[in-house]
Amino acid sequence: MANPEVPFLLEANTREKPSFVLSGEIGASTAVEMLNWLGHWGQECPEEQLTVFIDSIGGDLNPAITIAEAFRISPNRIRTIAMGRCYSAATVIAAAGDKGERYAYPKADFMIHQVRISGELQESVSELEETTKQFKRWHEIMLGLVSEFTGKPISQIRKDVVREKYMTADQARDYGLIDQIIPYKK
Repeated sequence: MANPEVPFLLEANTREKPSFVLSGEIGASTAVEMLNWLGHWGQECPEEQLTVFIDSIGGDLNPAITIAEAFRISPNRIRTIAMGRCYSAATVIAAAGDKGERYAYPKADFMIHQVRISGELQESVSELEETTKQFKRWHEIMLGLVSEFTGKPISQIRKDVVREKYMTADQARDYGLIDQIIPYKK
């Protein structure tokens, strides 16, 4: 595979540049911003390849799944480039790029794990049972996506996420989360 021509980052996340920088914690506002950006490029320049740079500790899985699904229905080719930390929900997004277009910088780190309940729970027992069902459902969705993106069986992914699984860029490539590591020019 040829090395990607890496777009200049200064003007990312605008409608003038086909590049988006996803950094910080992933939440609903991240998904809205990404969907607006994808929608613009999908309507205005569907033949343009889009690049998403990712440096994120992860966050809410629901917006990450929304973004991954949007990548899959976008008319644009989606290139993902992991840089720095690409943990949890961010790993799902990085792996959702088009096959052959999922890259990482040499020192990028990846991490996958089970879906977690965060925050303070203030629910009744019956509400907690329903919440648990929903988290199990989201966990199965996440396992299915990672399996699809990597080609690994769900049983293997399930075993690998029992504890946090950290990976170097080389290990993430071997695992199937990315396709290529961008080599240094100097």
